Amino acid sequence: MSVQVPRVMHVLGGEAQSGIGLHVLSLLRCMKLQGVESQAAFLQDNSLLRRAREEGLPVIETYRRSRYDVGVILRLARLLKQEKVDLVHTHATSGSFYGRYAARLARVPGIVTTVHAFSWEVLRNNRRLNWLTYLSTHHSLAVHRRIDRVVAVSSGVKQELVRNGLCEAKISVIPCGLDWRELNDDSADRSALRASMGCPEKTFLVGLVGRIVRLKNPELFIHIGERLVREGHDSYFVLIGDGRLREELEEKVRSSGFAHRILFTGWRHDAKQLINALDVLVVCSSTETGPLSAIEAMACGVPVVTSPVGMMPDLIESGENGYMVDAPSEEGFVAALRNLAEHPEISSRMGELARATVRKGFDLDKTSQSLAELYREILRSKAIA
Repeated sequence: MSVQVPRVMHVLGGEAQSGIGLHVLSLLRCMKLQGVESQAAFLQDNSLLRRAREEGLPVIETYRRSRYDVGVILRLARLLKQEKVDLVHTHATSGSFYGRYAARLARVPGIVTTVHAFSWEVLRNNRRLNWLTYLSTHHSLAVHRRIDRVVAVSSGVKQELVRNGLCEAKISVIPCGLDWRELNDDSADRSALRASMGCPEKTFLVGLVGRIVRLKNPELFIHIGERLVREGHDSYFVLIGDGRLREELEEKVRSSGFAHRILFTGWRHDAKQLINALDVLVVCSSTETGPLSAIEAMACGVPVVTSPVGMMPDLIESGENGYMVDAPSEEGFVAALRNLAEHPEISSRMGELARATVRKGFDLDKTSQSLAELYREILRSKAIA
C-alpha cells in the first residue's frame, strides 16, 4: 500500500482548551501545504472546538460521556477505521491515554505522541491530580517502545523524559511554531484592546494567560498584583482565560477591594491579540507545556517574568531578555515587576531581545515541515508510504 497523502488524526482531551489545542488548530490550518491530510478528534466539548467549527477546520467530536468513560476508546477506534487514518498523533494526558489504546485497537500503522510538558516531581507531589494523570504518565513511560516516536516540545522536556527511562532514540525535539502573521497585526489598536479588558491606556499592565487552575498558580499572580498596587504603582493585573477557580478567585478579589485593579476577561478568542496590549506577561505555574502564551508574548516584544518551567529555561536569560524567578517566590516576582514598572527603558530592551530570541526557532512553517517529514519517515518504515 502506498500513501501519497498521509491521513493523520490528532487526538485531544480536556487539555484542548489550552495552548495545546491552539497549537493543534494551527497545524490543521497549515499541514495541507506539506502534503498531509489532518483532522482532530476532540474528546470534550469546549469553546475552542466551536471556534474550529466556525472556521471550517476538520474537527470531529468523539465525546467522553463521563469523566471515566473508557468506552470512548471503542468509539474512537471505530472513527479511526472509518476515516482510514494512517497515523494517530496524540497530545497531553487524556488525549494520549485514550488515543494510544484506540490506535492499537484500530490497527493504525503509526502512533506519535507529543509531550508538551513533563515534571515527575510535580506529578508525584501534587495530590490534586486525578488517577488518570498518574496512570497515563506511568503508561507513557512503560510503553514507549511500542510508540513510533515521541515529540518533545523542548530539549528540557526531552532531558526529563530520558532521565525517567524513555529511549532517547525515540524522541524528536520539535518546538511549537508560531504564525507570525497572527501575532504581528498592525491593525490592532492597543488602546481599544485595553479598553475591552477594562484597563486604561496609560498604565502598567501585567497579564497571565491560560486556564485558571491550580497548576497555573493564579492565586500567586493575584497576591503579586495586590503587593504592587499597595506599593502605589499605577498598575493593573489581568487574567485572560477561564477555569474552575475563576469564580472563587473573583469573589476573593472583590472581598479584598482590588476588583478595580485585578481583572478577569474569561475565555477570549482574541487572546493572541490581547497579548500585544500587555507591558509584561507573568508565568508563575508549577508546571507548563511551553507555555505557548509566553512564546507568543516574546514574539510580540512583550517581556516575560517566569518561573523555570516548560521551555522557559531554554529561552530566558534572566536579566537580558526576561526574568527567571524561583517558584513560588512572590518576592522574586514582585521585585522583577517593580523594576520593569519603574524602568520602561529596561522593559523595552528586554522585549526586543525576547522577540529576536523566539524568531530563531519558533516558526510554524518549520514546525509543520518537521512533522510532515517525521510522519513520512514512520510510514516508510512500515512500508506504506
